[in-house]
Amino acid sequence: MNNLKEIRDGKGVSITELSRLSGVSRQTIYRLENEDDDSANSKTLKALADALEIKVSDFFEPRV
Repeated sequence: MNNLKEIRDGKGVSITELSRLSGVSRQTIYRLENEDDDSANSKTLKALADALEIKVSDFFEPRV
């Protein structure tokens, strides 16, 4: 997912912490960040966005 790692790092949240907050497995988060895998379903995206206090669309916005 285009911006997940950048957003997570910018908020100072570890993969383990994001997993705990979102209910999404650490393996899924790692895969989304590192394996050019944009196949996350809407439930996963919403859980990650809510945990990071952002909108789902923020994952796909061009970063400056």
